[in-house]
Amino acid sequence: METNAQLWYIMREYISSAEERGVDPTDLISFLLELSFHTQGAAYSLSTLTEVQRVAIMDLMELGLVKLQQGRKDSWFIPTKLATNLSSSLSDSAASKEGIVVVETNFRLYAYSASKLHCEILRLFSRVEYQLPNLIVGAITKESLYGAFDNGITAEQIISFLQQN
Repeated sequence: METNAQLWYIMREYISSAEERGVDPTDLISFLLELSFHTQGAAYSLSTLTEVQRVAIMDLMELGLVKLQQGRKDSWFIPTKLATNLSSSLSDSAASKEGIVVVETNFRLYAYSASKLHCEILRLFSRVEYQLPNLIVGAITKESLYGAFDNGITAEQIISFLQQN
């Protein structure tokens, strides 16, 4: 099951149990959709939230949808990529089809993807060391970059691809 489908399955159960906890499900759905339009990685003050939303934030933190940041006087929540992807379509999410690429500071890359296209794009500018189902491990080397540049791929295109994924 794809990540978005799993996430919405959990959210559906969370919403359906809201009435048992004395929470209006429409308020909860509204808050979840509002959260999905927040900026990933930006800090938002907890003091602006209602009590129901604060309780929901604590639950969402347990699920990895938000991180909490404690200050001296105030606290903030920071939406993660999971939270900002809540509003994306379950069937047509390009990100879920292509996956996520993690590049370490030593230029090793890990691509979580089942897409053959995604793998072939990575091969254009990196050396793929091995490929498992849903995981591609490789490295961005000087030689692989020179090969990409020889084929007309620019550094800006490579950086843009990595930032989008």
